[in-house]
Amino acid sequence: MPRFYDGIDLTNMTIQIHFVNANNDDFIANPVNVEASENHIRFGWLVDERATVAAGKLQFEIKIFGVT
Repeated sequence: MPRFYDGIDLTNMTIQIHFVNANNDDFIANPVNVEASENHIRFGWLVDERATVAAGKLQFEIKIFGVT
């Protein structure tokens, strides 16, 4: 994802993955292996049994929190 949004460096923020599984249960996961280059942030998400408990749609969003 882009490192900067509206001139704000997102590497100084907290990144979380909010997801809703097929049972409509929602959870928060922390990213792993977060790396930043000059223009991008790269990270992984370990998809666990909370996300795959049931067959169907998995919805997710990336949330970023912090102070500028």
